Amino acid sequence: MARQLTPEQVEAKRAREQAVVGEMIALYCHGNHGSARGELCSECAELAQYAQ
Repeated sequence: MARQLTPEQVEAKRAREQAVVGEMIALYCHGNHGSARGELCSECAELAQYAQ
């Protein structure tokens, strides 16, 4: 049986997952669209905004 997370733990987990998704989008954008590190093209910026 899975243990129950506190609301604080759920929020911390959600924040970590959002950070990971943001990093994945940035890596994809840099590798596939040639954007500078730390920047996103407009398409990937829109995706990152949606993911947030």
